Amino acid sequence: MKKLFTIVLFLAFSGLGQQTLQAQTEVINQFAELIKSGSVAQLQGNLHTEVEVEINGDQKTVSPAESINIISNFLDKHPVVKFEFIHKGDAGANGYAIGTYTHSSGSFRITLKTQGDRIEKINIKKQ
Repeated sequence: MKKLFTIVLFLAFSGLGQQTLQAQTEVINQFAELIKSGSVAQLQGNLHTEVEVEINGDQKTVSPAESINIISNFLDKHPVVKFEFIHKGDAGANGYAIGTYTHSSGSFRITLKTQGDRIEKINIKKQ
C-alpha cells in the first residue's frame, strides 16, 4: 500500500512539473514572438506582480505596466532586426532563457527569469 501511495504521489507531482514546464515554455515563446513583432503590450498578463528590469546595468523593480513601458521604449530606440533564444532551461518551478536581440547597429543579450508561468526578471545587456 505504501509503495502504491508513493507511485501515485510521484505521478501527480510529475504531471504538475510537466504543466509548470509547459507554462514556462509558453511564456518564454510568447515573449520572443512579441519582441519580434515590436509590440509587448500583450505581455502584461505574463508578468509577475513585481518585475525586475535591468537594461545595461540600470536596474529597477517595477509594476507590470511600468515594465511594459520600459521594454517598449527600448524597442522604439532599438528596432528589432532579429531575435532568438539560444538557451532555455528550468530549475523546478523557475525557468530561464537567454537570447540574442539584434538591431541595425549592434546586439543585446536578453535574459529572462520566470517563476511558474510569470516572468519576474528581464535583463538586457549590450554585447
